[in-house]
Amino acid sequence: MPTNNWRPVLRSIFTRIFQDERKFLDVHYSTDPHVRMEVARARVDALASEMPKTVRILFPNADDRIVKEAVVLMREVAVKVLGISFGSKGQES
Repeated sequence: MPTNNWRPVLRSIFTRIFQDERKFLDVHYSTDPHVRMEVARARVDALASEMPKTVRILFPNADDRIVKEAVVLMREVAVKVLGISFGSKGQES
């Protein structure tokens, strides 16, 4: 897959992942919004830690810039779909 198509491909993948994640959180953590947000953040952080490997598998020619931008994109999609925030911590990569 050409490296220049990474953004829409990953946005679509992330959207689907976080839609499923939202369903999981709604079922298991609907009674405590604070706990729900903390669990969501932790799960997104865990996914972010695997992102460099994942991007390099999907896009073998991806450089470090693309890998870093993919993590930022993933967090942006998570914020939109899950309704969570990361503050300054989420801006770091």
